[in-house]
Amino acid sequence: MRTSEHRIGSYTNKVGSETTEATYTAIIAAQQVNMQTGYQAYAEVFVPFLASVKEVLDTQSTGRLLRGAYFAAAGELWHLSQVMDGAGVATEAAVIMTKWTSRGLDAPTLALIAGIIWAV
Repeated sequence: MRTSEHRIGSYTNKVGSETTEATYTAIIAAQQVNMQTGYQAYAEVFVPFLASVKEVLDTQSTGRLLRGAYFAAAGELWHLSQVMDGAGVATEAAVIMTKWTSRGLDAPTLALIAGIIWAV
């Protein structure tokens, strides 16, 4: 697999080092800004959601070993709410909840977590 040094080297041979450095510096700076903006927007929405999930797990007295699985299930449900809407969401949510219930998670607790997502 080619490394970034190989790619930059072959591009430098084609164009010239001054152009390459300026081009890549501008591209990397733009990507950093886009990544930081996207991460901030994601964190502002997802972190409070995870705090709400933690509150539900605390009220349900969920064991610490299962919390990771509940957070994974919550993440899948949240992702579903971000990428889909309409009639298919209920079906897909039911499939996800069935999957995690078959892995040993409590269905009423998963329903509470789903209620957090779609209550908004």
